[in-house]
Amino acid sequence: QDVRPQDVKEVYHLDSSSIVGSFTLEAWFIDKSMEEHETLPPSSLPRAMPSPAPAKCNCSEWVVNALADAGVTHIFGGHGGALVPMVNAICKNPRVKWIYTRNEANASLMAAAYAKLTGRLAVCVATSGPGASNLTTGLLDALQDQCSMVAITGLKPRAGIGYSEFQDLQQSRMFAAGGLPTSLDVHSADALIPLLRDGVAKALTLRTCIHL
Repeated sequence: QDVRPQDVKEVYHLDSSSIVGSFTLEAWFIDKSMEEHETLPPSSLPRAMPSPAPAKCNCSEWVVNALADAGVTHIFGGHGGALVPMVNAICKNPRVKWIYTRNEANASLMAAAYAKLTGRLAVCVATSGPGASNLTTGLLDALQDQCSMVAITGLKPRAGIGYSEFQDLQQSRMFAAGGLPTSLDVHSADALIPLLRDGVAKALTLRTCIHL
């Protein structure tokens, strides 16, 4: 269809006038509102309280605080070299209680039972290698019974992954093969926040077990 120049001018004129009209009407409403509601002088307005400076914390302390904010009250697990900072952070946090078990299998089963009985988010932790593999039975139990649970395991230093035999286990692949919808290695502090956020959200909304 052919468009004539006068048609373009008429359309442009209609659009511009409607915009100006709307702006004029909105400005009139603002002026009317200012007349009806007396404005307060700046000196009478309350001053905003300065926000406290954030305290520095390491990754383990941040994780424990984040889990406590998500409603976690008990954390089950065992000790291990790759888990020392996490256990220290748990013991220092007054909002969570550390439940120590002699074997990691007991920790995962206790966490699964806690989730079933309370309906809350449960957490179990273990060191890398055999500590992580001992969690398997409890994690699969929570997965099949649709319990909200987060499993956190230690990880070897990145420089030693893949060729050093000491506690060198592809634990994330092992848990993923068992059916966990999320089982990932966290290789940097920058990735920790979004991965834990997504993991906790998935565990709570899907009522499932995830591993980091």
